[in-house]
Amino acid sequence: AGTVCDTYSLAQAIHYAIDQNVAVINLSLAGPPDPILAQLIDIAVRRGIRVVAAYDPARPGGGFPASHAGVIAVAEDEGGARPTPAVFAAPGKGVPTTAPGGRWQIEDGSSFAAAHVSGLMALSRQRQGAGARSARIIAAPLTGEIDACATLLQGSSGDRSACASSP
Repeated sequence: AGTVCDTYSLAQAIHYAIDQNVAVINLSLAGPPDPILAQLIDIAVRRGIRVVAAYDPARPGGGFPASHAGVIAVAEDEGGARPTPAVFAAPGKGVPTTAPGGRWQIEDGSSFAAAHVSGLMALSRQRQGAGARSARIIAAPLTGEIDACATLLQGSSGDRSACASSP
């Protein structure tokens, strides 16, 4: 049986994640606004769950859910200025990923950049300890390029001088 990605299956997945009190929900997708998914995202955000989504420059506002209030929008880092001040930039070129049949392949795009940020957010929260909900992504002010080192060291007594590119 093939995988189905529609409102119903996404709603079930987000609802399950909320029930499990996850720290981060990754939505590496973009499409038109959806009122059911928007309500679930609002619930997740109110509960302190970080929702990360892929920014699609071909869609108005980057598409849904990236354009939804409270969602961390992530674009593929293309080495220039970020699309808008509210969008982060992360690696999205040449990302190894799983493929059908137990294989691997290399992909590009903001969906893979969003996955990077979701993983970074999860690591940051884990580093801060159980129940930590204050982790945030630290990025360069002009480009929005994420600073993984500074993000992971926030809230600790770690030596930030080790982060050569910290803003």
